[in-house]
Amino acid sequence: MGAIGWPLPYAATLLLLISATFCHAQDCESPHIDSVSPATPLVAGNSNDITITGSCFVDIWQVSVFNQASGMYVEATNIKVVNQAEITATITPPACEPTESDLLVVANDFEQIGLFPVQIAGSPAPTITDVKPRTWLAGKTYDNVVLKGTGFIARGKATANCPATPVNIIAADGNVVPISNVHVASKTKITLTVTPPDDDPTETATVTVGTAPNSGTATAQILGETCRNALDTANKDEAAITRAMNAWSVLQSAAGAHDIDPALLAAIGVYESQFVNKPEIGKGTGMGVFQLTNQPGVTAAQAHDLPFAADYAANMLSDNESILSNEFPAFTPDQLLQATAASYNIGPYPPHGISGNPNTIDVGTKPDGHYGRDVVGLMSCFQQP
Repeated sequence: MGAIGWPLPYAATLLLLISATFCHAQDCESPHIDSVSPATPLVAGNSNDITITGSCFVDIWQVSVFNQASGMYVEATNIKVVNQAEITATITPPACEPTESDLLVVANDFEQIGLFPVQIAGSPAPTITDVKPRTWLAGKTYDNVVLKGTGFIARGKATANCPATPVNIIAADGNVVPISNVHVASKTKITLTVTPPDDDPTETATVTVGTAPNSGTATAQILGETCRNALDTANKDEAAITRAMNAWSVLQSAAGAHDIDPALLAAIGVYESQFVNKPEIGKGTGMGVFQLTNQPGVTAAQAHDLPFAADYAANMLSDNESILSNEFPAFTPDQLLQATAASYNIGPYPPHGISGNPNTIDVGTKPDGHYGRDVVGLMSCFQQP
């Protein structure tokens, strides 16, 4: 029904057809429409409740939207003649149909009762509110990725002017991420299969629904081979990365306050607890995402409070980095990073902490003697959004 440029309002004229039996009352010789409310535009694809005021509304049995350009009629629902001066009804213009029309009232012998101009606005652009799962390993096929959002158009509801909602995914390097089996299940749900190529690096990807400028976007995370290997080595999974990414604003705030890399803080949380706010398994005393212990300055409640725990862990890492940098000035930046990570597990000072020998940085770390190396490897999983 004409060119699509929604969601901007369209100066459209809608045609409301109201069929009625012949008005026998003596005072109903001149039926007409005085107003239609609300005065705001009717939104294509939405159910719009309207009130029509005028005179001589007797035995009304039909209210319809008529598009003069295409000849299309859309019948209203929930029609109620309140009295001879008021009708209420619900009109749902087709999605993607912002074309001008007129609002027309007719009697049962098709004599025109009256017409009234209104506006119609095109359907709002679709939005994405959630992507599950949001983190994908390169080379792995995800058969049931779910997009939640609004304004999706299913294939069965599509028209020539209003096609089914398209989906595409573009990685940060500009490459298209292969997808298949796209199914628009409803206005709020799309399912699809996603298969990031096995040579993809760790990077963000943009998921888009609709066609620009009437489109919605969300970000996902592709985990490349280095990250995949780090997860395997540390015996962690991509769900932990997703949980850390979902808390990225908290991590970034804490890391920024103490001048450390938020990826280091995230990797520590993943290694310590799979980024789950839980007590330590077994007989340990660690608590929360960062497995803080109950000590002066840290209560159990604080250890399980992510903003507090992230700030506490970031401060500890920052202090340890400063100590190690002063104690071992010969450390390269990479060695200092590994030593800082390892110090979260064993502390910065000998004899139980860092020795200063680059070849033995992780000696003594638990559970398997390469804590610092594993944490640094996990940092590769975090491409800052």
